[in-house]
Amino acid sequence: MISIINKVINRINGYGRGSVFYSGDFSDHGTTKTINRILERLAQKGKLIRLCPGIYYFPKKSPLLGTLSPRVDKIAAAIARKNNMRILISESLAANFLGLTTQVPSKNIFLTDGKTRTVKVGKQTIYFKHAAPKIMGLSKRKSGIVAQAIKFFGKDNINSSIINKLKQKLPDAIKADLPKCKPFLPDWGQTVIDKIIE
Repeated sequence: MISIINKVINRINGYGRGSVFYSGDFSDHGTTKTINRILERLAQKGKLIRLCPGIYYFPKKSPLLGTLSPRVDKIAAAIARKNNMRILISESLAANFLGLTTQVPSKNIFLTDGKTRTVKVGKQTIYFKHAAPKIMGLSKRKSGIVAQAIKFFGKDNINSSIINKLKQKLPDAIKADLPKCKPFLPDWGQTVIDKIIE
């Protein structure tokens, strides 16, 4: 019979290096107290990095740079799961994450159906900003990040170069889901989606 600690380790390995999680992600393997104790021990052994109470990072390493910082969207997602709230990446972050702009946003902003709050995680600060339910509907879609990026550029700045980049780099599953984002976009944004999936 596989021990609880081995079940937790196996799941962490399944998530892969670079993943961020919280104790509740292992709730099917044991009590919160037990899981927290296991994660704390793994952190003490250097297998994990504790980012903040209950949130851990399975460090990804580079031969040149050493241990890499965790991606802010993965940290935000773990915090959202821990606090039972939905989140949606901001328009500027979405464009940057998709490689459509080299402009790095000055703030890591995520929209949420929860309370507006600021969370400090290591050297990073994450801003959760309460948003209207209609906007948060995009959080249910994996393609929501694309819709947010489209809104970032706006009607006057979206161009064929950006559309072609999205056509080439988006997985088929995301493209197939994109039409469901149309209700959250103005007419010009819906036209952009049509061009991406044509």
